[in-house]
Amino acid sequence: MAQAKKLSMAQVLICGAAIVTLSMGIRHGFGLWLQPITQAQGWTRETFAFAIAIQ
Repeated sequence: MAQAKKLSMAQVLICGAAIVTLSMGIRHGFGLWLQPITQAQGWTRETFAFAIAIQ
């Protein structure tokens, strides 16, 4: 069997930070689309926020 490469703690932390940054950036980016989406769908701000919260 081939030997598995060990990851350093720095690599794990950097990858984890990148994943969190991307996921939070995508989630907070929906704020830019709040007004156009709610107007087009006829939703309230609360409905849109709830939809984002449960995804």
